Amino acid sequence: MEVQRARPQPGVRARRRRVLAVPVIAALAIALVYAGAAIAAHDANTIHACVQQNNGMTRIVTDAADCKPSEVAVEWNIVGPQGPQGPEGPQGPEGPEGPEGPQGPEGPQGPEGPQGPEGPQGPAGISGWERVSIEVVGSGLGLVGNLTVNCPDGKKVLGGGYEHPNRTAPANRLHVSRSRPTTDGTGWTIRIRESTQQSDIGVYAICADVD
Repeated sequence: MEVQRARPQPGVRARRRRVLAVPVIAALAIALVYAGAAIAAHDANTIHACVQQNNGMTRIVTDAADCKPSEVAVEWNIVGPQGPQGPEGPQGPEGPEGPEGPQGPEGPQGPEGPQGPEGPQGPAGISGWERVSIEVVGSGLGLVGNLTVNCPDGKKVLGGGYEHPNRTAPANRLHVSRSRPTTDGTGWTIRIRESTQQSDIGVYAICADVD
């Protein structure tokens, strides 16, 4: 007995196609779950798979050579190409001031600087230096008195002293108790006490113009 098949309606055929796609999608999803193990064994950047031509079943393999004659080899990248650089973002707010750092090492000595301007003229120095002296002869009467030598007018005394011109006479015939500048600074004075023997003595002053 010959059985005649009923011709399916167009709407029914469309529903069958949609139902057939469900196991294909489910199989692909299951295959992707186990993709990590196969990828790790062959290529970390590419997924290889074999798709059955008559029912669309897909399985993950390590290489396209593992596909059967009834399957089609497919592959896709795990990581896509790097995208273009994005635009620069706005500048962020200024951060708080940090703590003061330690002092750095001393730097090398710098080059010599230019010569500075000429300074003002200083005060005048000492000029017109001269030695002024006098000599006296003692009376031999044991007198006590002062002996003074003065500088020329306008000059100041810088130093002075006394001496015995007659170096053959005993020095103990005159006793000098004081030797110093005069109070106004224009001469040198000594205080002497004679002995009972006659003797001579000289007094001198170092004088100069002091501005």
